[in-house]
Amino acid sequence: MWPNPLNPFGTLQFATTAPGDVTIRLFDLTGRLVRTLLPRQRLEAGEHTVTIDGRDSRGSTLATGVYFYRIEMPGGMSQGRFVVAK
Repeated sequence: MWPNPLNPFGTLQFATTAPGDVTIRLFDLTGRLVRTLLPRQRLEAGEHTVTIDGRDSRGSTLATGVYFYRIEMPGGMSQGRFVVAK
């Protein structure tokens, strides 16, 4: 994830080793789902990027704070955190 902290945009870069369905979700500190960035989409193996626009699923601006992302992909899951700073 870069930049980190983001304000308000960021880029999440990841790689898949096999083709298959990928889902990316964002969560707040309490574990509440904030947004699904990529809803179960088939991707080929390789490098991928997804833009985070600093908004939740309703289109509201994310509050300043710590958030977590989870990438579910063929062969496993990857997760990490990022900060929204204003």
